[in-house]
Amino acid sequence: MIEITKFLRSKTLGFVCITISLIHAAFGQLDFNNDGLSDLWTEVYKAHNLSADADTDGDGYSNGFESEIGSDPFDPKSYFGLNSYRFESNNTLLILDFQVVKGVRYLIESARELGPQAIWRPETVINSNGNGSLVLEQFIDRSTDSTRFFRVRQVIDEDRDGLTSWEEWQLRLDDRDPLSNGGKSSDFHWAVDRHLIGLDLELRDSVVPIVFGLNLEVRKPVVFKGIARTPEEVSRFLNQATFGPTFDMIQDFHNSGESFAAWIDSQIAMSPTLITESMEREVMGGASRNHQLFHRGWWRATAKGADQLRQRMAFALSQILVVSGQGSDVVRGSPEAASAYYEILQNQAFGNYADLLEAITYNLGMGSYLGHLRNQNEDPELRIFPDENYARELMQLFSIGLWELNEDGSRRRDYIGNPIPTYTNFHITELAKVMTGFNWGGTNSFYEYKNRPDLPMTIWETHHERGEKFLVNGGYLPANMNPAKDVRTAIENLVNHPSAGPFIGRLLIQRFTTSNPSPAYIRRVARAFSDNGKGIRGDLGAVIRSILLDPEARSKSISLGERYGKMREPYITYAHLSRAFSSKNEDDVFYMLTSEHLDYFGQRPLMSPTVFNFYSPNYQPADEAGEVDFFAPEFEILTPLRSVLWPNLLRKNIELGFAYSPDYPHLTRTHDFTIELALVKHPESLVNRLDLVFTYGTLKQKTRQIILDMLDNAELDSDEKKLWTAIYAVMTSPEYAILR
Repeated sequence: MIEITKFLRSKTLGFVCITISLIHAAFGQLDFNNDGLSDLWTEVYKAHNLSADADTDGDGYSNGFESEIGSDPFDPKSYFGLNSYRFESNNTLLILDFQVVKGVRYLIESARELGPQAIWRPETVINSNGNGSLVLEQFIDRSTDSTRFFRVRQVIDEDRDGLTSWEEWQLRLDDRDPLSNGGKSSDFHWAVDRHLIGLDLELRDSVVPIVFGLNLEVRKPVVFKGIARTPEEVSRFLNQATFGPTFDMIQDFHNSGESFAAWIDSQIAMSPTLITESMEREVMGGASRNHQLFHRGWWRATAKGADQLRQRMAFALSQILVVSGQGSDVVRGSPEAASAYYEILQNQAFGNYADLLEAITYNLGMGSYLGHLRNQNEDPELRIFPDENYARELMQLFSIGLWELNEDGSRRRDYIGNPIPTYTNFHITELAKVMTGFNWGGTNSFYEYKNRPDLPMTIWETHHERGEKFLVNGGYLPANMNPAKDVRTAIENLVNHPSAGPFIGRLLIQRFTTSNPSPAYIRRVARAFSDNGKGIRGDLGAVIRSILLDPEARSKSISLGERYGKMREPYITYAHLSRAFSSKNEDDVFYMLTSEHLDYFGQRPLMSPTVFNFYSPNYQPADEAGEVDFFAPEFEILTPLRSVLWPNLLRKNIELGFAYSPDYPHLTRTHDFTIELALVKHPESLVNRLDLVFTYGTLKQKTRQIILDMLDNAELDSDEKKLWTAIYAVMTSPEYAILR
């Protein structure tokens, strides 16, 4: 934000303050090349190859600032600033002369004092329709004011959708409505999506085309050209949003002309492939109702479900809202308990975050794992005090984190520069009181036991703490509230906390696109969490749209940055192999041998070693520890032993299929290599196909040549061996291991 403040003493009026400032300094813009300048602004002013930090026209304002406000970087008279002011008519008339830019709004506001407590009231709203100097008269009521402070402000992004007001004016959108494009995605993501499917964005500004020998009067609109979408970019999107695309999936999506936003909308609208249904299909194929049934159901839903984005979101949420069989006998031993929890994540994947937190609070698996099952109200005489485990993790890991955050994910600081905790031990104790009175579902009293792990827990008023409770961020629950209302209000208090959006937003970004999102990326996603465009907070559908449609997720140039990308999770890689080659067996069942997956992969759904997930979102490899805030979460499970075990298991599964057993060949899920085997005699075509499916056209020439040399190796004496080697080489290449 830029702010220019000048003071003037008036003998009859006291102090008058004139301030020039911006409202909501832009933390984004359409900036696909990550140069800090709006691409629309660059196109309008033909300002290519300018530096955001430079001041090309020497008017005292950087090009980056001029890009935000929409002024001409080559014209020193094009800027937003105060030229002069004066008083007339016995100090009852203030004359303001300030420089404006066309297409945006300016506000004249006044207050009786300065500082955080000041109440600024609008005096005048100006919709600018031209560039240059604007002179405005402002009446001052001397009978009521001895001192009055005035400021002139330019609106930058009133609807907080990521487009500046100037950009929205250029695109004929409304900066007061984040959904003014008429769709489900914000105006910002609408513009990104149109650009990335090759559609031009026609702007309000126009130019007279230069044709030698002719004097033309007809002006043509400035056009921001769309990018012709390639199959490779479709593959990259699907590698981020699914458990791995197939060749046909990529081609069908590309040929359909469907936009990325439309695909997301269709995935959100699609009926969920629920894990209980998948488990029943496994039982029909001969599976026993034991602890392995959940994992067989998980693999069926993951590998075969058409609702891939929902399945990926559920898996991501399971690593944030952690329940684990390593801390709960109920979750480990009962497929019904495990599936009941996971199905909440599937059903609520695109729902409201408060509803999701409420649902897991009542889930038996969560209650048994984090201790609020049969949690009782305080009775000091019997030395009974509420268990605090769930209350602590609900705040620390599931909603607001340890430290108060700014919208861009940076830590807020107190007056001496220390980070500000989001909660204290007092708040843990108070929230623990809320989480009392829970027992098994379907029971008739707090003490009754009923083995129905599929039912939500019941909350009993007789054992719920009835006193008042004091929550974080000034939240308060009066005494004798209905227990269910106690729980819901406490959860809403956390979801409404300013830190919830950037905290949860960053974690989800890390699961889908990049381990080190920029502050601007986090802020845009946090704003989607804060408001889905319809005034609703915590809409996870809006959040995933924001994550996948952000320029930082879609821009090819940004993806090449050294800080961009993430290590693919081993389980997602394993699933991609199954999906890419349509692995199957005679009985169409998923007889998956998952008992050793924690040892080989460091992952197994709902089997995290701790509530902190398989890895920390803040993990830094030893070699990168010297670089502040450079994170690589998935590398925490890539131990020296696993770096050998995992590729060896991958090679085995490529060659023999999943769950290979010579005693039960009908249960082995073998791969369909029909098309790939036909291409072995055409090595370039084979590598191109594998490159598209797994590495979205990013295999470096050196890597390609290594694979081609392998295919030419005489020791590989069959087409099968050559194909296996090629697949293995691609799936263990750096280009595949790091998803960009």
